[in-house]
Amino acid sequence: MTNPSLGEILGTQINDKKAHCLLELEQHTAQKGLCAERDLQAVKDFFHRAITQFTTDILARIEIKPLLLGNGHHEAVAAILQTYRWKRENGIGQPTHPYYALWQTFQAWCSENDLQPEIEYHCDGIGKQSWHQLSVKPALQQHQPKTQAASELTA
Repeated sequence: MTNPSLGEILGTQINDKKAHCLLELEQHTAQKGLCAERDLQAVKDFFHRAITQFTTDILARIEIKPLLLGNGHHEAVAAILQTYRWKRENGIGQPTHPYYALWQTFQAWCSENDLQPEIEYHCDGIGKQSWHQLSVKPALQQHQPKTQAASELTA
């Protein structure tokens, strides 16, 4: 039996921390009551839907359709996540966001699949409607073009 590598040890620590954060969020939500539990489930369902949709699109080799938050799409989840307040310093990708543990879980799925999550802000330009788009793209190390010399070596 071989000893685990440093990467395996680090990966286990990260997964344990992620699981601990999610467990804390679930316990905190349970203390708040049924309404908070429904909100948490709605956000979990949104990220599950994102994973399912992105996986399906990638495997079908079709253009990835982003999931929208706001502007008539997933309005309940957008309200729960308070997307109307998101700025660089307080969006779901920040540790201070109440649902950050779910974002970490989604990011872990992306990382395991060599993907990078993206949340982009969009607006109608006249100040009446705004929304966010959740999508994924290949992780940076997967997306680098080959140099001519490297492509000649593999040909």
